Amino acid sequence: MSTQKKIYVYRHGPKASGPAKTGGSNLAVALTPEGETMMMEAARGHIAANGCPIAVYCSPAVRTYQTGMFFAMMANRNFPVPEDCLLGRHEQWESFNVGKNPTAIDFYNDKPGFVKEEAMTILLFIKRVARGLLPGETAVCVSHGALIEPTVALALKEGNHLPLESLMPEDLREGEAAVFVFDEENNVVEARKC
Repeated sequence: MSTQKKIYVYRHGPKASGPAKTGGSNLAVALTPEGETMMMEAARGHIAANGCPIAVYCSPAVRTYQTGMFFAMMANRNFPVPEDCLLGRHEQWESFNVGKNPTAIDFYNDKPGFVKEEAMTILLFIKRVARGLLPGETAVCVSHGALIEPTVALALKEGNHLPLESLMPEDLREGEAAVFVFDEENNVVEARKC
């Protein structure tokens, strides 16, 4: 049995169109029917490859809760637990003016301090989840695009002097995940896009 603990952080599936990024909240925007199918298959494939997660966490947004629900149902677990930190300060994210289809680097280049702070909040939560896992156990979290990539970079930066932006993985598409691997002492030993 592996002594490593793994936390998979998924980006929610494709969402229905919702409010434009004009400062209005888009927390109620749901997955499209295709997004539901995609995430049901992603959950099924994840569990086949990695086993059942011990717990499922999601942001309070409808689309992340729906995504998390597929993982919880497939793993025969309780409902996903909404965590504000997996959403970030959505009002401020929605006020970014970085153009159409921005990447995590676009957000970082516009407001590096803010993005780093948001990533630190998520990384601290992921570490807290890891402390609650036994060796060999896994958990799933569901978050949003542009939050996950800088969190991976921040995990890689610990003990590393490279600039944060040079450690960011390629942007996660909807339905893709990053994995954070911890040793028995709860140190991050690997963080990468899956």
